[in-house]
Amino acid sequence: MERSIPRHNKEYVCPICKRKSIFKAKGKSGYFSDYSEAVKIEKASDRIILRHFEVRKSYAAHGTGEYTLSYHEDYRAVFQEKFHFYYPVYSCLAHKNVWKEKYIDPYFHYRYHLNYTIKAYQTITQMPGMVYPYNLKNVFKGTPFEYCSLDYFVKNNRFVELPVVYYLKTYLKFPLLEQFVKQNMFYIALECLYQLPNEWEETKETNTRHFLGINSRYCSILSKYNMGIREWGVLQKMEKLKIHLSEQEIFAYCKIFESNRDFLELNQYASIRKIVSYLAKQIEKEEKGKAYKLSGDVSGISHAEMKCYQTYIRSWKDYIEWAEKLEYDLKSRYVLFPKNFKDVHDKTFLEYQKQQDKMERRKQAKERRTVNQLLKKDIKLLDTKIQDKDYLLKVPENCQEIRKEGQALGHCVGSYIPHIANRECDVYFIRKKTDPDKPFFTVDWRRGKIVQCQGKGRICYPQEMVEFVHYAEEKLRLLKGEEEKKAA
Repeated sequence: MERSIPRHNKEYVCPICKRKSIFKAKGKSGYFSDYSEAVKIEKASDRIILRHFEVRKSYAAHGTGEYTLSYHEDYRAVFQEKFHFYYPVYSCLAHKNVWKEKYIDPYFHYRYHLNYTIKAYQTITQMPGMVYPYNLKNVFKGTPFEYCSLDYFVKNNRFVELPVVYYLKTYLKFPLLEQFVKQNMFYIALECLYQLPNEWEETKETNTRHFLGINSRYCSILSKYNMGIREWGVLQKMEKLKIHLSEQEIFAYCKIFESNRDFLELNQYASIRKIVSYLAKQIEKEEKGKAYKLSGDVSGISHAEMKCYQTYIRSWKDYIEWAEKLEYDLKSRYVLFPKNFKDVHDKTFLEYQKQQDKMERRKQAKERRTVNQLLKKDIKLLDTKIQDKDYLLKVPENCQEIRKEGQALGHCVGSYIPHIANRECDVYFIRKKTDPDKPFFTVDWRRGKIVQCQGKGRICYPQEMVEFVHYAEEKLRLLKGEEEKKAA
């Protein structure tokens, strides 16, 4: 090439294939090699053979473009009703490599999670590589893959290493894959190969637009920009929420926010276009970053800039939720879009936190009152009715006594106050008759049973207490049952 254009070790776009490349000057390049994988599909009587090759192109040090091309066939997949996998094994009798069927055991390949075992398993079962496309129509003729669009996919995606076995398997169980490929929805087709949703596999729909559940305009956008399943979810939600954006704005939204659907719900407060423009101004002012708008060119946005925009829109979403709880006037543009967003965000959070703390204190006070009333009823009902010669069952006098019990015995009964208030359980104490005021064991009673009986350090009750615990359970069931009948 002309000396004035490329520079040694600089990244440029190759004028032939239009891919990013690192240019090397003659005499400085040194030895290097290029590696790839390729698949050739052939027909043999009543079966299809997929041949997997490892291909290497090696360049001599300081050469002038001379190279050596080498290839090695390492695996084969044979399809006849189902796939069988083969690998070459040297035969002493034949004095050459022969093909032997390989049993595929996922556990063996994955048990150590080593790179080479995982790579070997994926290579065998997926057979990834650049596919030789020119003989496919003749190969597939008269087979279950006769109308498969693999050749069209390959010709339009020349630089994609395709998992060929996955493609053919997916085609058999999900024929709509062919429609995705024919409508240039290549990225969705690729995603289907690796993780086909269960509900998609069971569908009987043959029309792509009806299957995707979006209008024809969104279908054309999906095809034009070669979007994936996540972008399809964005378009589906846009149609549901009646959000109207141009093609460029939809592409920009998916790019900036990495196809996050949750942010679209903010459309109820202001248009997505206006929200992004507002955030762009705030980022430009606060972070000294570049202001990207949905209507502008976002192709050059960096990963760090995308994360910045996503952080800001999450913060704005939180701010709106707090403002709603605080009953701010969200119809006011001054509330929706404050001039100094960071300051207003932090002040609103403090105010919201105060409100939540106040509400929590009120809730806890109400729970304490409810529990104290329930305990008074239990004292009247049970009093000293459950006891034997060694132990007695005591009803706590109030919430404070339950908390003290938990602190003394080192368990979590103090946190049961909300559950007692909601009638999910009842808490009682077991005391020794010789020391009735000293914490001993705590009983958790729910659904007509003693589900827990714990002492100090969460220990379970000893063998000598078993008889009393069973007696207490029967007596509680009898007395509490009579109370419930009277209440009914």
